[in-house]
Amino acid sequence: MTDIINVESTAIGVRTADTIATEINTIKRQTQKIMLASSIEIGKRLTEAKDMIDHGAWGKWLQDNVNYSERTAQNLMRVYDQYGDKFGMTEMDSLFASDAPNVFEELSYTQALALLSLPTDAEREEFVKENDVASMSTRELQEAIKARKEAEDRAMDAEKRAWEAKEKLRQAENRALQAEDKARNAEQSDLYDERLTAAERERDVLQKRVLELEARPEISDAGQEEIEKLKKKIQVLEAASTDEDRMKFTAHMKIIQNAFNAMLSDIENITDNEKRTRYMSAAQKMLEKLGEFL
Repeated sequence: MTDIINVESTAIGVRTADTIATEINTIKRQTQKIMLASSIEIGKRLTEAKDMIDHGAWGKWLQDNVNYSERTAQNLMRVYDQYGDKFGMTEMDSLFASDAPNVFEELSYTQALALLSLPTDAEREEFVKENDVASMSTRELQEAIKARKEAEDRAMDAEKRAWEAKEKLRQAENRALQAEDKARNAEQSDLYDERLTAAERERDVLQKRVLELEARPEISDAGQEEIEKLKKKIQVLEAASTDEDRMKFTAHMKIIQNAFNAMLSDIENITDNEKRTRYMSAAQKMLEKLGEFL
């Protein structure tokens, strides 16, 4: 009789502790799915009910009718809002009917809720794919999410510092270029002033010589020839003086243009849109004001 039982047990399959553990874990996973599905369905109905309740009466309705705090109800509605469409759910029995891959279907309600601290669905999906979330406790999951956020914040801070350093370098280079332009323009302006002053002195000397020659009672042919040469040279100097004025004006215009372009470049690099618009408007008003003086 014992042999027959053993044969039958072998044919059916001997139950072992490992087999039982597998069954228990399977039931646990199924229970988690049912809990998440139920939470999504409850959140759906709470969302529907809230639209029907008078303003200010929501908390009392929850306490009197379903014995939920507003915080619990809010969490359930958030889970429905963020996960309901992921399961293609309409009713609870269709929650896991879809053949489409769903990275969230192995999560418990508390795990799904903890994941909502990640702001976007794409971030949550990426996190689940990169981590064995289903095997984490809620606390482990919260700590892992916190660590991820801290790492992202550090990366953003590093990126911001790198951008700021690059921006400071760019501004320093701009200031250096502006300083070079200013020095070059100042040097050109000084040179123009020196040339103009020298030309004016030479012209005055020549004009004085012409007056001396013309004041003589009699002017020889050689004297008349000298006078003609001096007058021609005076004309050349006066023409040169006129050109110097034009060149000096051009130099001043270049200084103004460079300074204005540098200002526009600095305004364009302002990241605050409102502040950038305000400064651009001020620059336009400055141009209008300059036009009033012309």
